[in-house]
Amino acid sequence: MQTKHLTIMFTDMKGFTSRTSIHTREQLEELLDKQEELVRPIFEKFHGNVVKTIGDAFMVVFDSPTDAVLCGVKIQEELIKYNVKTDDENKMEIRIGINSGEVNIKGEDYFGEAVNIASRIESISEANEVYFSESVYLSMNKNEIPAVEIGVRHLKGIPDDIKVYKVLREHSEVEKIKNERKLKARASNSFSKTTGVISKDNEPKSAPIQIIRMILYFIGGFVVLILLIVIIMWVFKICPPSGPWMMPPWCSK
Repeated sequence: MQTKHLTIMFTDMKGFTSRTSIHTREQLEELLDKQEELVRPIFEKFHGNVVKTIGDAFMVVFDSPTDAVLCGVKIQEELIKYNVKTDDENKMEIRIGINSGEVNIKGEDYFGEAVNIASRIESISEANEVYFSESVYLSMNKNEIPAVEIGVRHLKGIPDDIKVYKVLREHSEVEKIKNERKLKARASNSFSKTTGVISKDNEPKSAPIQIIRMILYFIGGFVVLILLIVIIMWVFKICPPSGPWMMPPWCSK
């Protein structure tokens, strides 16, 4: 059985189940055909491979996590344009969930925990949004896709909690995230993460070395101060008060 690291997307139309109870078969077929017409070209544009469709849902795999998220964004943008021009009965709102990981491939089928996580993320996502896992966030190009963490989620059937993110589309929030990333990037060039600092040549140094260096600097500074005091006393022939210490030569009688 072949395995491959891929990014998996699941899409699902909000309210489709309830529509099956009130729409005719012809109306449902027209709705699904319209969704196909809108989203298929977008999958192809971002190099997505449609693995299967289940009613109103799509399962698509990508080689690039950035392409997968950009594809999700484009789908939502196109649906917003479509919904503005159509009546309420034919409006479409889609949930999108994305995850990256190792996928098992057998014939034309793709399965494994990475696929299950993508499916579960789609199930908790909100309509008109693009949700994705931390594995996608860490590997995608963040400069192309402003995103925000929405929190850690316990997904049904998944033993580990998953940190989930979503794409930001509001202009003010996008600019805020971009500025925060710039500040973090600048800070990372000047400071260490936890146990060290960054030197002039950008090499991290451990805390014990820094402590030893500070002690040596202190001792060196103290010695220089004593020498400076002795030189001043010698130049001006200053004698210290009598005591247990040895008197300098210029104070000897």
